[in-house]
Amino acid sequence: VAKMRNLVLVAVILQLALIEGKTENYEFGDIISFERSCPCTDMTYKHFAIYVGDTKLDGKKAGQDIFQRSVDLLITDLLHYIRKLYCIFEKLEDEHKSRSKINIERKDNYFDSVLKPGTKEEIIKRIKEKKGKCGVYNPINNNCEHVATYIRYGERFSLQNGTSFEKKFQEIDKARAAKKNMKAKLLEIKTEMECLICRHKKG
Repeated sequence: VAKMRNLVLVAVILQLALIEGKTENYEFGDIISFERSCPCTDMTYKHFAIYVGDTKLDGKKAGQDIFQRSVDLLITDLLHYIRKLYCIFEKLEDEHKSRSKINIERKDNYFDSVLKPGTKEEIIKRIKEKKGKCGVYNPINNNCEHVATYIRYGERFSLQNGTSFEKKFQEIDKARAAKKNMKAKLLEIKTEMECLICRHKKG
C-alpha cells in the first residue's frame, strides 16, 4: 500500500511539474492555443488566449494570468442562439480542466516570422481597449483568435490552422477575394452553424 501511495505521489508531482513547466515557458503577450474536440462530432477547433502572467493590469485579480474572449453559447434551435460574450482575465489552470476529449496546449505565435509583435506597452493598450468591449461574437469574423492576434500583432486573423475548420476558413477567404459575395455568405452561414453546434457545450 505504501509503495502504491508513493507511486501516486510521484505521478502527481510529475504532472504538476509539467503544468508548471509549461507556464514558465510563456512570456507576456504570447498567444496560447488550445486544440480541442467538439462535444458531439470528431471535428476539432482551437481556442486562443493571451498570456499576461503576473503583470499588474486594471481589473486583473491575483492568480489570473491569461486574457481571452470567453463565450458561452446556448442554442435554442439551429437558427437561434444566445451569446454571452466578454473579454476578460482568467486563470490558465482553468483551461486545463476542459471536458474536451483532447486539449492540446501550446505557444502559438504563428505570425512572428512575418509580423512584428507589439511592445509590452502596445499589448497592454490593446488589452485595455478590448477588455469588456470585444464586439458581437461571430465564429467566422470575430472570434477568440481574432482577439488574440489583434492584441499581439495589431491585426486581426483567424486561420484555425491544423483543425477541422482550416479548409472551411480558406474557402470563405477565397470566395471573398474573388468577390463571389453570395457564395462567401453561404459558406459563412454553413460554417457558422457547424461552429455553433461544435461549441454548444462549454469546452
